[in-house]
Amino acid sequence: GSQLVASGTALAVHSLEDDSDFLVIPYSTGGGIRSVCWHPRIQCFLTVDDARSMRRWRPDGTLLTVSTGHLTSIGFRVDWSHDSQLLAISDSPPNDAIRVYSRSGVIDNTFEGDWPIAWHPAERQIAVRQHHGQSFEIRDAQGTQTPIRVGIATSAKSVAWSPDGKRLAFGRDD
Repeated sequence: GSQLVASGTALAVHSLEDDSDFLVIPYSTGGGIRSVCWHPRIQCFLTVDDARSMRRWRPDGTLLTVSTGHLTSIGFRVDWSHDSQLLAISDSPPNDAIRVYSRSGVIDNTFEGDWPIAWHPAERQIAVRQHHGQSFEIRDAQGTQTPIRVGIATSAKSVAWSPDGKRLAFGRDD
């Protein structure tokens, strides 16, 4: 396994198997990295950045592809579904939209929400922040809201599902 760390101007990949040194990948796009995620089934990861580009990388730092057509604004978060069939990208304000792409790169759906986002670890459901961080909704891949809505007192900055999919953890401003 590898650990991926991103900052504004560089990516770093660290092997947890042999605790090898970080591989630092310079990132000179004219903008900082907003989000990074591993592909759930193959050895590659994606980044989205301030330059409105999405980049696909190998763990050794080889840049595989650059896409600029998917992001209408700065993409704040990117996340693969557990089965790798769907990719969700949250747009920055004022758009406040989540775009869900099929594997072929076609938009499957667009629905209201903003960053952060997180796909369920086993289902085609996604936790989406609503109302500028005051609540989260669980939506299916088509954007239909499930009966689950989680209200929080302050603005959430991050969200993650537990591995069993029964809990959500939030990073928030208190």
